[in-house]
Amino acid sequence: MKSELWLDLCFIREAAGDLSFRLEVERLLQQLFPDRLTWELEAKREGTLEVVNAAVKGYSEWGQEQEVLLYIEGNAPPEFWQWMQAYRLELDLKRHEECRHCGEQKSGVSA
Repeated sequence: MKSELWLDLCFIREAAGDLSFRLEVERLLQQLFPDRLTWELEAKREGTLEVVNAAVKGYSEWGQEQEVLLYIEGNAPPEFWQWMQAYRLELDLKRHEECRHCGEQKSGVSA
């Protein structure tokens, strides 16, 4: 485990008359981050637009923000790019002495 990731995504499309946009964004995230990260979705309607905000978070092996962006660019389906209007990405690199989740410790230190 190298880092803790926070990724906020905003998806927008013209309203389709049903409530499926949230489900479609959920499906996209499941395809893009299977068994890797968790997320919370907030869906709303603004005039003729449907908006879904996704707060994605979790621990990852990515060591740099550029690695995350390259992964998304290489793996996101076309509709991801059609609907995604904004993002914010934070990556907090962890040293093993700070990490309580992976069980590894700084050499010479025992619990």
